Amino acid sequence: MIMTTKGKVYSFYSFVIVLLILALMLFNLNIYAKAVICFFIIACLLVMRSVQKAWMLPPDFNPYKLQSMSTTAIEKLEEKGEEMESGTHSDNIDAYLSLVIRADMELSEDPCVDKESSTYNRLLNARISEYLHASK
Repeated sequence: MIMTTKGKVYSFYSFVIVLLILALMLFNLNIYAKAVICFFIIACLLVMRSVQKAWMLPPDFNPYKLQSMSTTAIEKLEEKGEEMESGTHSDNIDAYLSLVIRADMELSEDPCVDKESSTYNRLLNARISEYLHASK
């Protein structure tokens, strides 16, 4: 039987956890040694959980439906990627950044506005929305 990498990781950490639990039960350890062993058990469990949550899926697998994607769906995703690289996305980002810079410069000139206050971000977003509504 060929084990996958995920299976090998699980079997290794399961073996380590069993050995640590046996060490806790068989040996007369002081409280510090028991604390260190318990820490290693928890660390092994967290590593096993992170492997379960962050395992890479193949590119033709839809994680939301837990099904393989058809080749036409993959081709559509690749076409969308090419459209995004064509420049429309970067133009929108450039326009937004210029609005942010413009609003930030205007707000920094106002002596009543404190850049360190918690409401500065809301003022900045309100000014940007004014620019967007004025341009329509």
